[in-house]
Amino acid sequence: DVNASGATVVAVDIPSGLSGDTASVPGPCLAADHTVALALPKVAHLLPPAAERVGALWVADIGIPPAAVAAEKVALELIEAGALCDALPPRRRASHKGSFGHVLLVAGSRGKGGAARMAALGALRAGCGLLTAAVPRALQTGLVSGAMEAMTEGLPEDIGGGIAADALPAVLRALSGKAAVAVGPGLGTGTGARTVVRGLVRRARVPLVLDADGLNAFAGDAASLRGRGRRLVLTPHPGEMARLIGIDTKSVLADRVAVARDFARRCSCHLVLKGYRTLVATPSGRVFVNPTGNPGLAKGGSGDVLTGVLAGLLAQGLEVDTAVTLGVYLHGLAADLAAAELGEAPLLARDVLGRLPPALRRLRESRPPETGGIRRIA
Repeated sequence: DVNASGATVVAVDIPSGLSGDTASVPGPCLAADHTVALALPKVAHLLPPAAERVGALWVADIGIPPAAVAAEKVALELIEAGALCDALPPRRRASHKGSFGHVLLVAGSRGKGGAARMAALGALRAGCGLLTAAVPRALQTGLVSGAMEAMTEGLPEDIGGGIAADALPAVLRALSGKAAVAVGPGLGTGTGARTVVRGLVRRARVPLVLDADGLNAFAGDAASLRGRGRRLVLTPHPGEMARLIGIDTKSVLADRVAVARDFARRCSCHLVLKGYRTLVATPSGRVFVNPTGNPGLAKGGSGDVLTGVLAGLLAQGLEVDTAVTLGVYLHGLAADLAAAELGEAPLLARDVLGRLPPALRRLRESRPPETGGIRRIA
């Protein structure tokens, strides 16, 4: 009756019928226009499908001591701007391009050169000093025309325009002296690309971000991905996650937190499970929920930008927990700034790239307004 009334519905702490401990919708419940969460957000406030019944979320302080919150030892955390402001790498006056790391990007194939360009620009916008893109030779000219700041390493191609298997020695040579490597955007799923990806992942000991077809090279063989002794970051969307661990996408979506936490622990890696409320899972079992971003990111190229941003931050020497949570938050914040100006439907990955500078500036200069539909009441 309440849902059919047409009245504005305000829920205190949680809409009646939802559980604070799960993102599922256990039965009939109120669909609120506003929810005032007491003290802290709960799982149902943040993760779908329950979050779809919450409306605008407000968080009110009711005097619960921080020590009482800490005593709960909750392993699910919300990424907040206040915890990230001091994490941005300082830019000292005497700095030079070598001060901020050199990224190696292995990406691109015939028809997918834009993915390499987006990832390259994402890394450069995130602040790395240098970037070398290892791409099929035919893509070199096009990449530089759209990303003039990038250097390129031309790789042998196979008949389909992807990286040939004999490109691995050139890629390993290019890895020398690099501070971080990003692998996967637009690579394709040919035999050559798969051979190069698996060979590079086996040998690389610098921080490594694996995305898209880089992940597909390990489909059904997640046991070969191990982060022990190095910093490994995987950035799948639910479909890629499902292929990686050999289940269907529906099962991944049924409990994203458990899937992400279990995989990150088992493979000793950092897992960025993309989607509405992107999750960051760590080898220690902590899972972070990102509040920024909007449906405008549901467009080709958005994930490539994120891959570059993460590699660019890692190359600057940030701890991996910090680099990954910061990168995910900034990427979503840039998308929010773009959507506020352009709307969600017309949003392009290049619009997100264009708003990374103001997103960085906002985070560096002050505590930004709450994003992602979450507001705090003093």
